[in-house]
Order: sequence, then structure tokens, then C-alpha cells
Amino acid sequence: MIQVRDLNQREIWRVLKAAPTLPHSPNFSNLPRDTESAVNLMITLINQANYLIGGLIISSKEKYRREGGLTEEFYRKRREYRGY
Repeated sequence: MIQVRDLNQREIWRVLKAAPTLPHSPNFSNLPRDTESAVNLMITLINQANYLIGGLIISSKEKYRREGGLTEEFYRKRREYRGY
């Protein structure tokens, strides 16, 4: 496992540029420069992502309970197509 202290700025940019969703020259001028603040920011972002994923899971379960799954949707479409 890579320790935060082992990463330098060049390695971080290499990882960021490898992600296809990021632009080639992202402007991260507002990010904290010291390691502790940067790590705290990352932890905060991870916690926010986990919260959003938790909400997505709950809403997906509710939608499945109300509407059924993909197989049931295919079955309904097939019945509509056949005129049942």
C-alpha cells in the first residue's frame, strides 16, 4: 500500500492524468498544499461519496420494490408487444 508521504506531486499528476474523465491540464490551484490538509480533504470527499452511494442504494431498493427488476420489465414489454 502506498503511503501518503511516499507520493510526490509528479506521481499524483501521473495518476490524475491517467483517469480518462479528467482534462489534460486540470486547474487544482485551490487544493491545500500541505499533506495533512489534502488527506483531510480526500477523507471528506470519500465520506460524501459514501453518503451519496448509500442514498442511491436505498432509492434503488425502493424502485425495485415498486417496479420490479429487469426481467419483470422485459416480461411486461413482451406482453405489451404481443397484445396481452
